Amino acid sequence: MTFEEFQTATLKQLRKKTGIDAPRWSRYINSRVCMTERTMLRASRRLEMNPEDFVKALNARRRRVLEGLEKRLSEKTIA
Repeated sequence: MTFEEFQTATLKQLRKKTGIDAPRWSRYINSRVCMTERTMLRASRRLEMNPEDFVKALNARRRRVLEGLEKRLSEKTIA
């Protein structure tokens, strides 16, 4: 899986490729739970990604989530 594919992958697609359930992926992506090193290595291997690239892709996706939240909160403050 490429960096770009990871950014647009659905939770269902991630589950199918890694065996990690969708709710857990949601918690990882939304920074509610930290992924262990062992899980990161397993996920990167199953996604056919270099571990370093996987971490960069996961962090980029997390940033997008946080930026979206930040934007929604600022819109509510203005309204």
